[in-house]
Amino acid sequence: MNNKAEQKDEASTAETAQYAATPESDAVEESAVAKDASTSNEAFQSNIVKEHERFLSLRSSVYEDDLTDAVAFRIGLAGRDAESVPMTYVIPNERVAADFEGEKPSTLQMYEKYAPQIDEEAKGFTDYHPYKGELKEEEDKLVHVLPKENDYDVATATENEYKGTLEDTFSDSEYTELEIQNEDGTPYEFSQEGTPSLAMSLTGPKHFNYYLYKDENGGEYLSPDFRQTFSTVTEALSQMKNKNDDVYIPAVPENITYTVKEETAGVVVTFDLPLDLTAMEAVRATQLIEAMMLTAASFDQQLRLDNVIQESWEGFDLTNYLPKPVGPNKQYMEEESKK
Repeated sequence: MNNKAEQKDEASTAETAQYAATPESDAVEESAVAKDASTSNEAFQSNIVKEHERFLSLRSSVYEDDLTDAVAFRIGLAGRDAESVPMTYVIPNERVAADFEGEKPSTLQMYEKYAPQIDEEAKGFTDYHPYKGELKEEEDKLVHVLPKENDYDVATATENEYKGTLEDTFSDSEYTELEIQNEDGTPYEFSQEGTPSLAMSLTGPKHFNYYLYKDENGGEYLSPDFRQTFSTVTEALSQMKNKNDDVYIPAVPENITYTVKEETAGVVVTFDLPLDLTAMEAVRATQLIEAMMLTAASFDQQLRLDNVIQESWEGFDLTNYLPKPVGPNKQYMEEESKK
């Protein structure tokens, strides 16, 4: 860029030498040069903004930096494979304040307000929310009263999908557990289980690893593989290359090998061979990094990557421990419902 600027200055000097120097011509030229410089500066600033937007566009998770003037609203959307895919909506504080008249809403109130506004089918998901029946708060727990006839108790797959969406929507909230009840207040009994359902815990890490999920429209999301859990973060990270089914795609290529070590400050993944992220598609490289970050975060740990050629990538400082994601699959709420 600097060489081009020097060439432009030399060309301007040569051109002005052809004209007689008069006060009028000097003034006109100075004005033109100033205008030229202003235009160039505006273009440069515009390019910086565009590059910054592109730079961060490949990052799909939500981080604390995203919530400086906003709040996170989590929800599990129902995929075509009867499985919940976790989403994290970033909603500006200003909008929340306007929607709730300055009061701080509960997680249930957020759900009741914003879930109906999500056009799930337009995103390639099933029209699932809001839930049928009644959701209510009882001290520090949440209760879902199911009607006698519902679509959640049709088969094992629909039951698992239902419970998965509940977990993705209400975990890490002010509620410690969720009870599923009949209309008479007794515990609901799912037909596939044959026993009254127990309360679901909504606290603590979930111990998942993360894979790539594609919706019907070709959209890509990072999600647990059928909610399989692991006893240790080492086990979860080590098995991320395994292809377990036809629904979820490993975010870590099969030819990339690494070791995992748990340390006091977090978990360290060391690649056996120097990893050149530019040798991969940029989006795939970013998905690899974020899938590992989300996996570590599901054990409430931070991740560090060692033996990577690049020192930074998509705003991540790869020389240190990476930030812990707030949630996967960043989304923004439409201004008005299109449902």
